[in-house]
This record gives sequence, C-alpha cells and structure tokens, in this order.
Amino acid sequence: MSNPSHFVFDLDDIANHRAAYPVLGHFMQLSIREVYVEFLQQGGQKPHVVIRLLTYHGVPCRDRHGDDVYLEGCLLSMDYHGGYDDLGEMTVKLTPYDTASESARAGFRFPRLGDFTVDDMIFILQGYHHSLPYEHQTNLTAFNFVVADPVTGAVDGCRDVVTQWMIRLNTIGLVGWTADYQSVKRIVFYGHLPSWGFHDLIGNNYTQSNSRDRNRNRIVNVTPLPLDRGVFHDPGVRRIENYCGFQLPYNPPW
Repeated sequence: MSNPSHFVFDLDDIANHRAAYPVLGHFMQLSIREVYVEFLQQGGQKPHVVIRLLTYHGVPCRDRHGDDVYLEGCLLSMDYHGGYDDLGEMTVKLTPYDTASESARAGFRFPRLGDFTVDDMIFILQGYHHSLPYEHQTNLTAFNFVVADPVTGAVDGCRDVVTQWMIRLNTIGLVGWTADYQSVKRIVFYGHLPSWGFHDLIGNNYTQSNSRDRNRNRIVNVTPLPLDRGVFHDPGVRRIENYCGFQLPYNPPW
C-alpha cells in the first residue's frame, strides 16, 4: 500500500500520479549505479527479499518531519497485502541512504552490466520494455502469495518473484548472475554457501544470532530454505526453474 509521506509508492502512483508527487517523477528518471538483493529479517519465519537500487545523483527533498533528505536509492518489493487471495502488491520505497537496510541480514551486490533507469526497471518487470524478447513480454509485478505453513499461516512468495525478476534482468544483459560484494557490515556467515551465484544464495534463510566471532563480527546463520511458488496474474508467465544450467531451489511441485 502506498504511503507517499514515507516515500512508499505503488505502481498506480508511478503510472498515473507523478504530477502529484514530483519527487517520484524525478527519481524514476535517475540512472541506476548498483543493484543488490537484500534478505530482510522482519520477525516472520521466512526472510522478506527485496531488490535495492542505488542511483547516480539523487533527489533532494524534505521528509514528513520537515528535515532535508537526499533520496539516492530505493527498494523494489512485493509486499503481502492479504485478503482471500493472499494478494501481493509491488511497491517502490525511496530511501535517503546508500548503505544496507537496517533489517537486512545479508545484502548481495550483483554487477550492473548495462545502463538503465529506475523507470526502465519497472517497465522491464512489467514486460513493456523494448529490449525484452518475446517470451519475457509478460507482467511479473502482479502476484499472489501462497500459504507455506497451514499451521501458522505463514506465507511465501517474495523470493519466487525476485528470482523471476533476476532471471529476466540477467537474460537481457543488465545484471550479472554472481554477486561480487556483501553490504551488511560486521557480519560473518555460519553455514554453507557453495558460491555467490544467485541460484546458491536465494534458497536460504539468513538469521542473526546473538553470538559473535573472535573479531566481534555478528554471526548470521545460513540455513537452507527452498522457495514456494506463488501465482502470477498474467497467464503468459512461464516460471523458469532451470536457468543457464542452474537448478533454482524450488520445493518439489505438489
């Protein structure tokens, strides 16, 4: 759900209400300099996974408290909206920082291989961009979550969405597949990561422990957590589960 006073906007705001929110209109035209996938720990059983973009330059403005801020990044997120169909809603949250999100327990940077703006990113994920091959001209931004645990009612789906987003971005040569940097400071992973390829990173939970190593780095436990499949509204979407020879870590189908 959009909340412009907190710089959170939905796709309707982006498509139809830029005149009402000049900050949004200016920000969407900025070029992207870095792309991250962040695993946020927000109290649930599963991580909330988002794409974080950093831009060249930024947009100066005032926040809801009247303080001057400089918006130089954003989070692209499929948020759980709820309801009978477990509806998701894509939001773009503009951020006045260029460091890892406060609740991130892992943040992996993937090489930017091409030049594109925030606007381009949205059009690509919606399937509208001129660079997309025919099979990728589908909408990956309309989505329903799935109940992953009937006992607790826990839902899953954001990692499914981000996986399909990353495959599309890599397919058209904009973003690399193997991370080259981890952005959360003073942590060390405890658990097995075969590589920093996206396929080896996305199928895990990253949870902060109360322990530290001998260098006072916080230990983050890495445990396998296969992906559940949500439901894309666009009937043309064909979920890709094997990409460039890599098997994506989805749970077995029902």
